[in-house]
Amino acid sequence: MLHKKSYPICIGNEATDYAIIQRDLLALDSKGRVRHNPMAVKQVVEELIKGGIDLSFTSEIKKEICKEGIDAQMMKAQLCALFQMRASLHMNWQGMYLSFQTENATIAKHVFQIMKTLYNVDPRLSVLKKMQLKKNNIYRIQVFDKAQEILEDLQILTDSGLRYTPSVKMVRSEKMARAYLQGCFLASGSINSPKSSNYHLEMSSQEKDLALSVQKLMQLVFFACKK
Repeated sequence: MLHKKSYPICIGNEATDYAIIQRDLLALDSKGRVRHNPMAVKQVVEELIKGGIDLSFTSEIKKEICKEGIDAQMMKAQLCALFQMRASLHMNWQGMYLSFQTENATIAKHVFQIMKTLYNVDPRLSVLKKMQLKKNNIYRIQVFDKAQEILEDLQILTDSGLRYTPSVKMVRSEKMARAYLQGCFLASGSINSPKSSNYHLEMSSQEKDLALSVQKLMQLVFFACKK
């Protein structure tokens, strides 16, 4: 859902990534023009590889979450979090439809299967190719049938409009709260290996109220976290 700023939620030690990224990477060349400092850029890349987010470890954890057997209530809690974190709602001449995107094929399959199981819909799955930087695949799931019904069932769409935080019903038990947090992690989370000196889990949301809600849920299930 379209927003501007991102609000990080961290568990554990303060992420060193921020300090690295915020370092001044610009310098003046011999003619006084502003240019990237190649040595500084190289150093940042090396430090991120050495002490930054371990993407392979994050992928393994997300794969384990997707493999875990969950009941219908937990599916709804996960899907609610995934949609509030990463989905967008569109309108065209045919009506309302949902769109969800991820670069992780396992997560795309997981969302696809949950939607078919819970709502008996036939989502459209597309694979897009990035044309810049890493050129990773982007997996897009679009739901044209029952979009309003699904959002209402997840209590994201109400009579007063769209909700950007989970309803009490979605997180009313500890298992549903944990499932909701799993969905948040699948959508926007990363975690370092416990063997790392910078071991921490991190999630971010483009909606401040949602970030605060996630922080409170973490504290309720005994995670010490900070925003």
